[in-house]
Amino acid sequence: GTKDADELLDQFISHLEDSCLTLVGIPFSILDKKAEKKLLTSRRQGLIGRLEKSSQQDEILRICVILIYQQTKSLMISGKTMTALVMKLFEQEKKIPTRVTEVLLDLKRDNGVSPELLHLVKQFGTAKNSKALAAISETSASLLQKQL
Repeated sequence: GTKDADELLDQFISHLEDSCLTLVGIPFSILDKKAEKKLLTSRRQGLIGRLEKSSQQDEILRICVILIYQQTKSLMISGKTMTALVMKLFEQEKKIPTRVTEVLLDLKRDNGVSPELLHLVKQFGTAKNSKALAAISETSASLLQKQL
C-alpha cells in the first residue's frame, strides 16, 4: 500500500544519503546561505579568470553562459550539454537582454567572429549583475549592428 511505498522511498533516500552521494563527491547537506554565497563567489572568480585567459570561441561562449546563468539565477551549472540547454532558456529569461541572447546565439553559429565580438561576449560574462549586463548590451548596440 501507500505506507509501504513511503517507507521504501524513505529507505531508498536514506541509502542514497549514506552511500551514493558521498561516493561521487556530492555532499548531501544543504549549505547555509553564507557558505553558498561564498561558494558561488569563488566559482565565479575562477570562471572569470578562465574567461579572461581564453581565446577559444567555444570556451568563451560556454563560460559566459555559465556566468550569466549563475548571475541571474544564483545556480551553478557545468558541462556542454547543460550549457546548451540553459542557453535555449535565455530567450524566455526577462533578466537577460534580447541583444545578449542574440550575440551568444550568433557566436554559437558562426566560427569566424571578430575579436571585438569575442571581447564583447567576455564583457557580458563578467557583468556584475543584470543591470550591468543590460547597460553593456545597450552601449554595445552599434557594434552589434555591425556584427550581426
